[in-house]
Amino acid sequence: MVSQRTINRIARKFRVLHDWKVEPAEDVGDRGPYNNGRCTQDVNLKHGSIFPCPRFLLQDDGTRTPIYMVEYVFHEILHIAFGACRGNHKWHEMLVQDICRIVYPDDTGHH
Repeated sequence: MVSQRTINRIARKFRVLHDWKVEPAEDVGDRGPYNNGRCTQDVNLKHGSIFPCPRFLLQDDGTRTPIYMVEYVFHEILHIAFGACRGNHKWHEMLVQDICRIVYPDDTGHH
């Protein structure tokens, strides 16, 4: 299960999502397992949903690689954030700056 708390903690790092609602998706139900490990977004409603993901990925050689929930949620929120930019150069630039702050949090910008 994807927790709302984890989603909020990650989504608030992205300014392009400041007025978006991102939440766990409803139970997959009759849509089947196709949506597991995915996200959806509606740019008009400014809404994103993150579906549950499997606990492991099955590799070609039969081994299982664990999926870590925080990494999974971060990955799906990136998809939603890029969609939120809707081709707007200013928003895209803000998103890239936010990603850089996450990757290099101690960089003051002085080189």
